[in-house]
This record gives sequence, C-alpha cells and structure tokens, in this order.
Amino acid sequence: MALRMISTQPQQTAPVRTAEKMTSRGMVLWTITADPAARPVNRIHWRLADGKKPPLDVAINRQTGLFQELTFFIQDEVVLRTTDHPAPTERQAGQPQFETDSWQPGQYDRDEPGQATFALDGRNLYVLFQGMAPATSIADAGTVQFLLDGQQQVAGIVLPALDDSLLAVMREAQVLEA
Repeated sequence: MALRMISTQPQQTAPVRTAEKMTSRGMVLWTITADPAARPVNRIHWRLADGKKPPLDVAINRQTGLFQELTFFIQDEVVLRTTDHPAPTERQAGQPQFETDSWQPGQYDRDEPGQATFALDGRNLYVLFQGMAPATSIADAGTVQFLLDGQQQVAGIVLPALDDSLLAVMREAQVLEA
C-alpha cells in the first residue's frame, strides 16, 4: 500500500540531512531527520525495497502521522546528472503528515515492493519511485521534499540545494557521475 500524505503541518525546524560514506566506494547512507532533538517514539515505518539493497525507510509518528525520519542507501550504482525531472507546480509547505488509520494495531512496518532511481539536477538529488504515477505536487519541508501523485501518494523525494560537503561524500564514494 502506497504512502499517502493527508496534509502538511507547520514545522519548528528544518529537517537535518546527513550523507555518510559506508565503504571505500559504492555506498552512501542518507539520513534526513525532521527534528534531531526529538526522541524517536511510537514510530511506524513505510519501506520501499527491491530485495537487492537495504530499503528506503520513512519513519512516521504513529499518533500524529507526522514525518520523523527518512533513510536510504545509494549502493552499487551511479547517480546520473540530468535536467529531465518532475516539475510539479503545486507546492504545500510544512512538515508532511501521512495517513496512519489503515495501519493495524501492533503493525510497525509496511513493506512496499519497488525500486528507487537516483538523479542529480544541479544540486538537487531526485529519488524517484519506479512504477508510481507522475508527481503533480510537492510537500516542501525545506531540506526534504516529497513528490506526490494526483492521489497524494508519495511518488519520490527531492533533497534540494545540496551543499558542497554532501556532494563531496557522493564523489568520494564514487556514486556520482563525473
């Protein structure tokens, strides 16, 4: 079942992004945390996985539905440079709030079969979910943006305006096209 956003809420701080080279080459772990000072409590996890590498994981507060953390790996692949990317015109600013009513009591994770592809347009890293409908809007939390299809389902993610240190991690790990 796809991850569906129901609204955005005002946010107190911009999410914090980190990129960490995990091996001498070929693997980078990305972590985007909505509020690094908050303790991770009562989380549920929506994961997109193809069985070949660790899943893309979106952690959500079960009670509020608010986005808490995103983690994913770029592993054994090359992020291509492109100018061909989704360009939705509708934008909703704030911290994404996701639908959690369909989660069963005691259910802590939901695994969605699928694959993410990666592309870099200037300093914007696109993480696009294969097989999803085209994005028509963006939930903009500042340092992370969720691409949404016409049904408000997450179709991808954008990490906008990467700074030099984050791009350097990708170059050092040799996952960025020269």
